[in-house]
Amino acid sequence: VDTTVVTATSQISPTVHAVVVDVTTVGRVVAVTLERLWPDADGWCTTSPPAHQLLYRFTLTNNGNTTDTFDIAAQSSHSWGTTISPNPVTVGPWTATEISVWLQIPSTTAKIEDILTVTATSRANNTVSDSAVYTTRLNWGVDLELEPDRTGLVTIQNSILYAHVVTNTS
Repeated sequence: VDTTVVTATSQISPTVHAVVVDVTTVGRVVAVTLERLWPDADGWCTTSPPAHQLLYRFTLTNNGNTTDTFDIAAQSSHSWGTTISPNPVTVGPWTATEISVWLQIPSTTAKIEDILTVTATSRANNTVSDSAVYTTRLNWGVDLELEPDRTGLVTIQNSILYAHVVTNTS
């Protein structure tokens, strides 16, 4: 809330004047955006055992017009453990910060797909939140073939084209 007093005084007769009071109230806007930052793709494709951690990063942006504190929650579809840093996080208006989430990968030989959902919720208004999702694929087998080898001869100022076939064998 801001109060401004405006006074108009006559230059001919300084005893003649008028005063107005302007009161301005700025409404509070609470808004947040949570976006995947890293890895650039949908998530990790990894193998296990042994058990290990995967790191996911997010950008949290306070789109509100006042400083706000956000609670971060992470949920694995397989209830794998998570570690979040920082949490909670306080962010100024129209400012962004990075959030890191480590996902605990179990030791297993099974082929599993896990969905990690991370949610940022405003403490100023707990109905305001945003979520971002990463998919982790475990033991899906990542392999490819590139063939065949080629040999060619080219003279100066000419070019040669080699054709290869990439095959996803997983």
